[in-house]
Amino acid sequence: VTGVQTCALPIYCHRTRENKMPYPLCSELNLSACKFSPMYTSDGRQRVDISLADGSKVFFQLCDDMLDHCACKYALDRVQDDAADKSRRGQALILTDPKIVENFKGLDEKIIKLAMENQKEWFKPKTPLSEATIRDRYRTIVQKQNEDDDNYYIKFKVKVEGSKVPTKLHKINADGKIAENRGRVSDLERRDCTMAPILSAFGLYFIGGGSSFGISFQAEEIVYTSPTKAPLSNFTTKRTIEVAQDADEVEEEDDAKRPRIDLVGEDGSAM
Repeated sequence: VTGVQTCALPIYCHRTRENKMPYPLCSELNLSACKFSPMYTSDGRQRVDISLADGSKVFFQLCDDMLDHCACKYALDRVQDDAADKSRRGQALILTDPKIVENFKGLDEKIIKLAMENQKEWFKPKTPLSEATIRDRYRTIVQKQNEDDDNYYIKFKVKVEGSKVPTKLHKINADGKIAENRGRVSDLERRDCTMAPILSAFGLYFIGGGSSFGISFQAEEIVYTSPTKAPLSNFTTKRTIEVAQDADEVEEEDDAKRPRIDLVGEDGSAM
């Protein structure tokens, strides 16, 4: 190759991202002011779309601070072998902020009121449905496992492998640094994981011709911590052990340490 070869060691610096506005906080939104579309059918399913009061899509940060996490109610659920959609897995987070709980409850009441007003279109009943019947059919956003629970929890879906746009996972390492887009779904399978998700909602779902209905949330991004598990913790030893890194992690480390070769042409431009 003709030209001058120069060798430059890699330079590490903090990346600066575009100055985009963050998604709104759930605690600052008025979810009861959300708008709903008329019912329509898509792919053989009844749908009602939802949007914020200004007409924008429903995206929000569940936590007021990305480093103040919610605890998991359960570990990420496992996909059943007979599941029709294996690309979405259920997660549940405990809500301790009363403002957020009341905000979701306000949206619940808005949906129940709409269901009463649109029951002929939504449920096609032979006789008018009572409010008690509609409430019984509706799956609330915030729930308690039993009345003795101190806090409510919310369920949502995590988009995993096989999804068109998987949930972005950002892991907070033990040193406090965030590994952006380098989280693993397997970390969420631990109940002691904590997280701050960005959630979205696109509309209502109806099951069994309206015998059950509700609103579905999914995680677009998650910042999380997952306590480090002792290596091979199922075994007993008094000796110090060291577990080898994954091959991809070793390769990334080697790439970072390897000198970079830039080729420069006779006119001084990069080749």
